Amino acid sequence: MASADSDPHGSPARQATADQGEAVLVRAAAAYRAALGSRLIAGYALGSLAHGGFSPLVSDVDLGLILADPVRVKDRLTIRNVARSVKAGGSALDQRLSVFWGTPATLQGQRRGGRFPPLDRLDLLEYGRLLTGTDARSTVARPDHTELLVAGAEFALGSLGRATEIARRRGWSPEASGG
Repeated sequence: MASADSDPHGSPARQATADQGEAVLVRAAAAYRAALGSRLIAGYALGSLAHGGFSPLVSDVDLGLILADPVRVKDRLTIRNVARSVKAGGSALDQRLSVFWGTPATLQGQRRGGRFPPLDRLDLLEYGRLLTGTDARSTVARPDHTELLVAGAEFALGSLGRATEIARRRGWSPEASGG
């Protein structure tokens, strides 16, 4: 007999919210399918909605998209506009939609463009759950250790910079604290 502990989304109340997160993914995937048509090769659930551990209080609703090559100038705007439309749905989970996207060439590192950082590419490869289209994960380059380490360090430094800026805005300075 299955217990709540064996359910990747936890308790029945948490499951209901995970189902709401799934509903955001379904709406977003349909909206991208309508906006991108045949350019959308595949759409995937990523993050905690794909591999478990979804927390309604803090988790994002992560969606990964693979578009047909080549990257077009209007792709970024289309991705952004559809995300804004979905986020306008009004719920807290709608607001936390996070979209990662690229084409086979960008996901292989052959071209620039898209938005699919190394850790999210790894998540796509290991846990991505196909929502729409044809599975195209075989076109995605697996990030190596160095790429993951550099991306993690860049993220940490960016976060530290934002934290320092917030502290300064609140009146903290290293000089005032004796540091």
